Amino acid sequence: MHTTLSRRLGAGLSAVLVSATLAGFSGPASAALPDPELASGEDFTVERTAGGYLVTVELDDALPIKSDAPTIVVDGVTVGIATESADGRSLSVFTTDPSVASADDVEAGWSAESDPATSPGAPGADDAVAVPDVQAAPSLDVDPTEHGDFDWTESIYYFGDQAIDLAAIGGVRGEVEGKVYLPTTGGARPTVVLLHGRHSSCYGTGPSNPLRWPCPIEPGNTDRKSIPSYAGYDGTARALASNGYAVVSISANAVNSNDNQLAADQGAQARGQLLLDTLTMLDKATKGESVSFYDAWLDRTVTLDQAFLDGAASYAVRGPE
Repeated sequence: MHTTLSRRLGAGLSAVLVSATLAGFSGPASAALPDPELASGEDFTVERTAGGYLVTVELDDALPIKSDAPTIVVDGVTVGIATESADGRSLSVFTTDPSVASADDVEAGWSAESDPATSPGAPGADDAVAVPDVQAAPSLDVDPTEHGDFDWTESIYYFGDQAIDLAAIGGVRGEVEGKVYLPTTGGARPTVVLLHGRHSSCYGTGPSNPLRWPCPIEPGNTDRKSIPSYAGYDGTARALASNGYAVVSISANAVNSNDNQLAADQGAQARGQLLLDTLTMLDKATKGESVSFYDAWLDRTVTLDQAFLDGAASYAVRGPE
């Protein structure tokens, strides 16, 4: 009993001492936290945050999808690659550069338009690295766009808009879709993989999906559709197939729709893993193994045969055209 009472008294005294100590070090009741906003304009703010500054720019329209990374330019200097908001109407950059605290002019930009010499930490003009002269490559003896003598088949495959988990992009599921061009010789052929660039993913008159992907706002809605960018390489793929190459052109619209908002690397890992997963799928199909994907958008499992049927039936092409 004595031991228990001592422990209780000790605990009580400790609480009193801690309370007194904290009270002794507390600041005046009227003291207010400093305003985190340091600079602002009609369409921008600069706020103090842990370890640095957060620069935000409001956009007049949703940011277009193009083959470039958005940036923020403060008083003529690019401060970094920007993160796009979920609705595409604002950009933000974290920086440790204290000069942004007194910014007068802040605007959105693009990485390809940035001047490396004005970026923080960039070498000066005197430190520029000299680029050696590069000898022009010799002209080819043949025109690579000319068709060869191989016949080939073309087939579109479609396993669904949410058929696969994309890598390092916020848990988003993407499409497994594309087009294959196969010489009719059979057997192993040298293979070329095409993956389209970064641009708009959807078209149509209906409202945009607030989640950005898939294009329709709900299953069965046909007002907005996915742009089949993978088919834009028909000319290149057909020339290659007619010369004996197997070609696969892969759709990456789900990546394009989410990379600026959800991926720290602008979708690089997601694109790479999509390519590898597609090659794995084709390798299994070549070996006659079972191939299927679960499409979460339509809540169905799609087999290889269904994927090609839903896309377009295979058809033969006689080369050269």
